[in-house]
Amino acid sequence: MLGSMQESPSPATSRPGDDGRWVMLDSWGLMPRTLNHLVESCNFTNQPLSCAYVEIYNDKAFDLMADKKRQRPLALRERLDGVTDLPGLTTHAIASVDDAMRFLHRGYV
Repeated sequence: MLGSMQESPSPATSRPGDDGRWVMLDSWGLMPRTLNHLVESCNFTNQPLSCAYVEIYNDKAFDLMADKKRQRPLALRERLDGVTDLPGLTTHAIASVDDAMRFLHRGYV
């Protein structure tokens, strides 16, 4: 499933970004390509897809889709069945590649 994501067109140009990292102008990054692949796979198999956007910073988890003014660390919980959970984490249904790109952009802003 992930094999085709490793193939990317070679960039024609690149430039340093605002944060000092190099930006490939003619190539999608890893996260957009991953979301694109997941959306296409889920649409092909008629499976629903929902996404959450979490940042781990100084051993604290932050919901990047939450209101920035009220954002605070989420409490990490381990359920009795051994699954790790983040109660209160915002999830969004994704039905198309456009939905996925809007979701990704909202998490960046």
